[in-house]
Amino acid sequence: MKKILILGLLALLTAPTLAFAANDVTFPQQSTITLDDGSSYTIDTSSTFDSFTVNATTITFTLSANSIVSLISVERKGFTVSGDDSYMTVTNECGNSQSILLITASASEPAPVIVTVTPSGSCTGLGSSNAGSNNNGGGGGGGGSSAPATPATPATPATPTESPATPATPATPSANSVNDPSNVTALLTNLGLTRDSAKESQSSDKVTADLKEFKVTASAEQKTAMANFVTYGVSIATKKIGLGERGALLRDYFNTVGKANVSWSDIERMTTGQKVLGRNLANEQAQVPKVLAAFEKVVGHAPNFKNAKEDLAWNTMMYRIRFTRDLTKEKQGIGSFQKAFNRIPTSPLDWSVVRALGYALK
Repeated sequence: MKKILILGLLALLTAPTLAFAANDVTFPQQSTITLDDGSSYTIDTSSTFDSFTVNATTITFTLSANSIVSLISVERKGFTVSGDDSYMTVTNECGNSQSILLITASASEPAPVIVTVTPSGSCTGLGSSNAGSNNNGGGGGGGGSSAPATPATPATPATPTESPATPATPATPSANSVNDPSNVTALLTNLGLTRDSAKESQSSDKVTADLKEFKVTASAEQKTAMANFVTYGVSIATKKIGLGERGALLRDYFNTVGKANVSWSDIERMTTGQKVLGRNLANEQAQVPKVLAAFEKVVGHAPNFKNAKEDLAWNTMMYRIRFTRDLTKEKQGIGSFQKAFNRIPTSPLDWSVVRALGYALK
């Protein structure tokens, strides 16, 4: 049995063959769908995409830039996703009473993509985990190279009066360490990855286009470092977020900081919910009117920089800061944004407002 669903609510299924614009499917209220095995799934109100089809055992979604799929199973089903690309982030959350699948397509998604979701069995392990092709190097698992083994203690010589000292254990790389992406060999070693020249070439083309769009001039060496970052990341945190999100992060850096001499430690801060240190005051001044309007719209007043939450929220909007992902907080942020603006988030600034609402102001 196949049911083609377009425009979200079942009551609107009048012309399934018509073509609609990107993200025309929205959900003013939660909607439930049922597969042939009797299992039911709820599509949350934060979801928006082009179309979806309910098959006998799978659900397929057509996603474009800024699409969101939020699928809930009160039976705690496990979800397998296929067809996603490097511009998408796929996260599974396994809770005590339900499981949640969240798929988000970045603003850089170049064309509609068909993604197939296959529910089966039960989710395992409480908490969130990333999955999908966008997470290079193993589905968002642990990053960084493993700790080197402790060298063996040399045997005690037969005649000397004292034994040689045991060699010290080599230090384990810090979870917060930031690598220099200009040295790809060292970068791959430290992140525990293997080289992918094809992805490096694709990343280089994308970086070149983004530099041109934001009128940032970079040297060949700087472009190489940027392409390496997009392909691999520079730290455990940036490795986990996936290639597409790293590209979006670098675009935000071009837009807000506007420098080719990228501060990779600031990129790490932007990834992990911290304020950047290498600011660009001229760019800030240019953005103040629209960021201030957005801030006042959702908070109700101008920022009080003595208030730590408001200061972080302001900087989140200004510099597009990310946070360690929490599906509950993201859903709350999207819901608050929709209530304030009466529309879904679409632009990079919109999504930074969502993060400010979901993370910084909580």
